[in-house]
Amino acid sequence: MKTAILYQDGRRRIISPFAKDEALDELLTAFVSFEHPEVREFKEAVERFKQDIPKVVTTLPGMILQEGVERCN
Repeated sequence: MKTAILYQDGRRRIISPFAKDEALDELLTAFVSFEHPEVREFKEAVERFKQDIPKVVTTLPGMILQEGVERCN
């Protein structure tokens, strides 16, 4: 019997006989949907950045103006 073995992150994750449709589907789904931790962390950082942008846009002009006033005094 032929067997498919999925390795991810340096470890064996799923072992599936080719003859078992559901198990093979699980293995293939895990393979296709796998995301490296670094990629996942980057995507999360991008989402946090998107949430922070409105705060930065509203706060930054006031900070720049205040800095200019303090430097002129």
